[in-house]
Amino acid sequence: MLPFTGVSFDLSDKEILCLEEQQVFDNVYSLIRSFASLPSSSKSNLVETLRSNLAVLLPNVDPLSRISDEDILITSHRNAFKIYTFFLIHILLAQDSCTNTSSKDPRRYLPQIIIKFKNDKNSQ
Repeated sequence: MLPFTGVSFDLSDKEILCLEEQQVFDNVYSLIRSFASLPSSSKSNLVETLRSNLAVLLPNVDPLSRISDEDILITSHRNAFKIYTFFLIHILLAQDSCTNTSSKDPRRYLPQIIIKFKNDKNSQ
């Protein structure tokens, strides 16, 4: 497992779209997959960092989408938005699953989440 401090540094000190970089994505994904085994302070810091970056990214997505669908910047912002959202929802569902392990229904599963944008060509 990767040390959390390096990933935290990448997310907080690099550009907001750095999550699109394969190495940063892989490092964060590795932490997300082992989220249950992280120390409480690392869990809190990871969630707060992802939440903070998403909050910075959100105001930029809508104005950019009014410009042009073909713009690379819009595509990058949408992609980063989807990645941040996926990671946060994955953490939320994993935590919910951990707290409900005493459920009597062993067939419980995590629901599939599909995020569609009104201007997304794949959502038509």
